[in-house]
Amino acid sequence: MLMKLVEQNYLSFLKEMGLDDKRIKARVNKRFRMTILFFVLSIMAAVFTEEAYVYLFCLIVPFLIYKNDFWSLKKDFNIFKIEREIAFNSFRNLSIPYLKEQKDKVNLYTIFASLNTRVHPSLQKPLFQLMTEMVANSNSVEPFINFAKKCSNSDESINFMLSLYDFQNLSVDVSVIEELSQSANAQLLKLVDEVKYIKNKKVNSIPIFIAIGCTLILIPYLFSILIYSVSKSGLL
Repeated sequence: MLMKLVEQNYLSFLKEMGLDDKRIKARVNKRFRMTILFFVLSIMAAVFTEEAYVYLFCLIVPFLIYKNDFWSLKKDFNIFKIEREIAFNSFRNLSIPYLKEQKDKVNLYTIFASLNTRVHPSLQKPLFQLMTEMVANSNSVEPFINFAKKCSNSDESINFMLSLYDFQNLSVDVSVIEELSQSANAQLLKLVDEVKYIKNKKVNSIPIFIAIGCTLILIPYLFSILIYSVSKSGLL
């Protein structure tokens, strides 16, 4: 029931990050428990202070807690994508020197076997699975596409794996290797820029969060002073 209430992106982020259905359900349940907890605490605070305006926080605070979990997940997912892309880019850069050494027919299985212990740990199992599927379906492009989607799921990674598949079945062309190398370097620079952007955004947002926090603390006191001043003036 609760799974139907959350954002679709929320579930897709968790699935792409590798969480199974049990862990996704536990995360969703925790999200709603925290929202309900802060709602109850807000109600208790409103009853304790006996101030009508505090009841507004009974809606605002739980809503912010609920949405903050999504914002936090989205940030983690963006970092996850960058780390995953960097790992795949490392695999791509490691592959290119081996490809350049090929004189006749390209043997990708041998290249992948040499790389399996050198690539990022997150790629070792998918790469071994790719090698296994290459043996079982030597003429199929699906194992290459599945590997790209599992390890990166970007257009660049899919194009790279498709190029490898085509390269394996065509004569060796150095220009193709050079193009793949340039594409890998360009993608790496793009990832570095994204990492810098995320770090700068995080640092620049600190003063904003401090200002918002101070404002939220001051609002009840300012509102109380306003009501007190108006009541003393005889307008109420």
